[in-house]
Amino acid sequence: MNREIHITDLIPFLKNSHVKLELTFLKCLLIDASKTELPHYNLDFCNYLGCKINKNNKKSSNIYQWLKGERTIPFKKLIKIVSLAKNYKWDDVEKNLISIKSGIKKGEIYPKFPFYLDEKFGCIIGHILGDGSISRTYEISFNFNAPSNAVPKLYFLPIYKKLLKFLYCSAIAFTVLLLCINT
Repeated sequence: MNREIHITDLIPFLKNSHVKLELTFLKCLLIDASKTELPHYNLDFCNYLGCKINKNNKKSSNIYQWLKGERTIPFKKLIKIVSLAKNYKWDDVEKNLISIKSGIKKGEIYPKFPFYLDEKFGCIIGHILGDGSISRTYEISFNFNAPSNAVPKLYFLPIYKKLLKFLYCSAIAFTVLLLCINT
């Protein structure tokens, strides 16, 4: 078993997440999607995305803050932006992704796509199901009932450090679990 997971495989499960993209890429993506050089002033574009518009200066502060790197982009809005863009697709988003957050102020992770499902990943999923948990606040815990120098602990810790950058919330963990079961 060795399956590539791309961001497109996780779209239905990341809708409540926020993303940070490379600013140069983000500017090009927004210009392409909005068909204007100043996307935050395109009222039709702002309304389509569901962004609030400042009535005084007739622009979206949210989109302006995205362009400046001051705010992360809700994934729901990114889906709409990519659907409007003619020259950019999800592969481009994947290459220019800096981080994903499970909310506005939640922890940030820095995943690298594609992500590969393999035997080591299966070990992690098995351990979560058998002797771990995922809380409502997206915390993942693993229990080791062995001395600190025990073989399972020494074997699993390097794997966990690599893979836990990706497993940051229950939505992704369960998505991966479902993908494992379906393959």
